[in-house]
Amino acid sequence: MIEDILDELESGTKCVLLHVNADPDALGCAMALSLVFPNVSIGAVGGLSKNGKLLQRRLGLEVIEEPEISIYDKIVVVDCASSERLGRYQEKLTNPIVIDHHQNNYDWNTKLSFVDEKKSSCGELVYQILKQGKKRITHSVGLALLTGILTDTGKFTHADAGTLKTFAQIMEESGVDMDEVLSIFAEEHETDYSRRISRLKGAQRLRYQSTGGFIVALSQVGSFESSVCGAILSLGADCAFVGSQRDDVFRISGRATQTLVKNGFTLGNLMTDIANENGCEGGGHDGAAGINGVGDVEAMLNICMKRALDAVKDMPGY
Repeated sequence: MIEDILDELESGTKCVLLHVNADPDALGCAMALSLVFPNVSIGAVGGLSKNGKLLQRRLGLEVIEEPEISIYDKIVVVDCASSERLGRYQEKLTNPIVIDHHQNNYDWNTKLSFVDEKKSSCGELVYQILKQGKKRITHSVGLALLTGILTDTGKFTHADAGTLKTFAQIMEESGVDMDEVLSIFAEEHETDYSRRISRLKGAQRLRYQSTGGFIVALSQVGSFESSVCGAILSLGADCAFVGSQRDDVFRISGRATQTLVKNGFTLGNLMTDIANENGCEGGGHDGAAGINGVGDVEAMLNICMKRALDAVKDMPGY
């Protein structure tokens, strides 16, 4: 399958499509592909996340917002848990090349895909493709992939031994130092007043319940949901759900500790089920997932908490 993907990437014009609010893992994969293969453009559906913009600023590669995909010979989709996350482009796709690592990602109408849900990041899959194709991992390619892997694993919180080995290999081959990867976000983390305020508000509005010695918490903020989730876990929760509401549209980020995951908790499956039952978009990984759609965020947060508590009770050895 990888050989077939390599053959397709070597010829024709290609656009790598990114999901809505694309994160550094998605953008890093697209950037790596655009730097290695000929005639590759990067298309952002609904723009980049804040961290995605920081990576783009560092590498200086062009990202086309709302691209006209009909002008390309081939479309590549990376790091996209569901075709629904491509918005209006979902209906326009014809046999795209799919590279992804999310759970339950089988709704693509394609004959050519490389999906491995055991990987902690999509960057690991792109690196595997490049290595099999005997492509040189330049400094810029390495920086793009390393940044995506680091952020998608929560700075290795959700990484396994294979991820760490791949990360080290990319560092060695590209000559990128760890300080350089971390520096992309250093200024943002130190000076982002709004993010810190969101974390404090999230703690102020926090509610929690416990069962079996595990704590499930929820909160609501205006933005930076995933960052607030991480802050709540650091306060002592085992699982956190943080939501925001804009008009009739809500967004919820979920995070779970590795201790909870090792006990059999699978946040990605839980969020996928909730999304399917409520006509929303959702999914992710065992320790990090999300859901978004039209509805009331408070009601959806309550559903998330109840389902998480039920899932804890169903874990082996409860």
